[in-house]
Amino acid sequence: MTNKHRLIVQRCLLQMTMLAALLLSLAVAATTVYRTEDAAGRISFSDTASQDAEEVQLAAHSQRYRVTVKRVIDGDTVVLDDDRRVRLLGINTPEIANRHRDAEPGGEAAKHWLEQRLADGVMFIEYDQTQLDQYGRLLAYCYDESGEMLNEGLLRDGMAMMTILPPNMRHSEVFTELEQAAQRQQLGIWAMPEYQRRSVQILKQSPPPRGWQRLLVRPVEIVEQRQSVLLRVNDQFALRIANEHLPLFDDLNDYLNQDWQVQGWLSRRQQSFFMQLRHPSALTPP
Repeated sequence: MTNKHRLIVQRCLLQMTMLAALLLSLAVAATTVYRTEDAAGRISFSDTASQDAEEVQLAAHSQRYRVTVKRVIDGDTVVLDDDRRVRLLGINTPEIANRHRDAEPGGEAAKHWLEQRLADGVMFIEYDQTQLDQYGRLLAYCYDESGEMLNEGLLRDGMAMMTILPPNMRHSEVFTELEQAAQRQQLGIWAMPEYQRRSVQILKQSPPPRGWQRLLVRPVEIVEQRQSVLLRVNDQFALRIANEHLPLFDDLNDYLNQDWQVQGWLSRRQQSFFMQLRHPSALTPP
């Protein structure tokens, strides 16, 4: 099997997986699914109505579970009374200080925000497609006793940055809107100099920046590799998309020669840098 044929098969398999995940997640959320078939006979499903879309009603059932919180570790992680840890899905908050690392700006504020919302120790959790992460933590959308989703609240108040990791994408559209609104209003961390959008030319500084970054980029070339595709920005920086995640993105040619805001964690290989993109929400118009 050639690399081209292998990529086509991978795309088809991922599309089938994502379709199943979408239908399941929408059923859990008790929303409406719309079915669309184009002129070529390709069928797609979405929670957003479009012209000539057919409405498909799904049965609803609750998947929220009441838990008791023993303590808040930081803005995106809590410990339950049975010592299990819960990691809030779809977001990342700045780190707080510990013996291994220094505090990041906004970390203590995010922790304090979450502690206030969970002062009574009552929380409800809701899973998406993956229940545990590689560290054994529960992955969940978390709600306080009033029904407010804490993941959304942290994004809305500028306490967290969005980090969508497929296949856990149920609230990606809402999360994107909340984060973009907080950035426009410069709420929370978005008012701090460390989280401002910067030119990709900053990578030429010595020493170069590290960790999570928010950059203005203009991809100029598509470079196909065996297990991924690169959107090359310049000789020093590229955006990497694994083959398994390509079906989530628009035609990559649509990203070329236009300005985009990209956010995520920088990785370095010798004198070059790249940023791994797993979901289109990490690459948005500036």
